Amino acid sequence: LPPESEAPDKHFATLQSLAKNNHIKYLSMGMTNDYDTALKYGATHIRIGTAIFGSRDKSSILIFVSAFIFCNNSIKSSCLRAMHPAVPE
Repeated sequence: LPPESEAPDKHFATLQSLAKNNHIKYLSMGMTNDYDTALKYGATHIRIGTAIFGSRDKSSILIFVSAFIFCNNSIKSSCLRAMHPAVPE
């Protein structure tokens, strides 16, 4: 995770470079607040649980559910647009 006080771009760029240089096909990075930037840097999987389920109640014990959306070039815009209308076509 990038530090909250920094923009994620340089961290995502580093991961993108590592994946490319090591022939890694899938790249999981980005969360609800920065998924658009992660997609710009080649994320194939993003974590958007907060967008789906809302913020966690950290004072109680929860069963955590991770939501992953596989985003390839043909479906990423449409699957994200369903959740966030600002995603361009």
